[in-house]
Amino acid sequence: MLELYTYLAAGWLAFCLLHSIMATLWFKAIIKNLLGKYFKYYRLLYSLFFFIFLVLLLKYQFQLSELLLFPVNNTIKLLTTFTLIAGLIIMISASKKYFLQVTGMKILRKNEFKDEFIYSGMNSVIRHPLYAGTLLSAWSLVLFSADASSLIVCIIITLYVMIGIKFEEKKLLIKYGETYKKYVSKVPMLVPAVKLRTKSVH
Repeated sequence: MLELYTYLAAGWLAFCLLHSIMATLWFKAIIKNLLGKYFKYYRLLYSLFFFIFLVLLLKYQFQLSELLLFPVNNTIKLLTTFTLIAGLIIMISASKKYFLQVTGMKILRKNEFKDEFIYSGMNSVIRHPLYAGTLLSAWSLVLFSADASSLIVCIIITLYVMIGIKFEEKKLLIKYGETYKKYVSKVPMLVPAVKLRTKSVH
């Protein structure tokens, strides 16, 4: 059983590592030299490759005989169902604005795609709503299922997201400069700021 979980962890680590490496500027520069004018399809192929990789990982994970970590009652299942759905809604809402750009499908559009910094909607509340929704969904699934594989995957995803955010924000700071610097100073990373109103006592 331990060996099977080791394979699962190795698969997810490989997924995260490759996902990061293949998105770096130096790796894309190498691919650009190899593909030439066809490099414009790289992002689309990149997304397709990792979609297939993800499907295979999930298929393997769901076939495991699960080791339950703790008992889960109906109240916890009900609450985590709501938070899981909330996380998925946040992910879908956040990804709509970037879907064509992130998946590479923007090349299929005839009109020009504007690569601009978006700070409206959810992005005006937190800087990374897609990642926030991902973490909320992942940890909700852990509490709902209480199985070892979900916990292993969730820990790996959490580490990957937190490290990824640091690198992504460095690139965004270089790309958008002072605009993004001001944005970072005003908008929290993952958790919305709660402003408490206090009444003065006379």
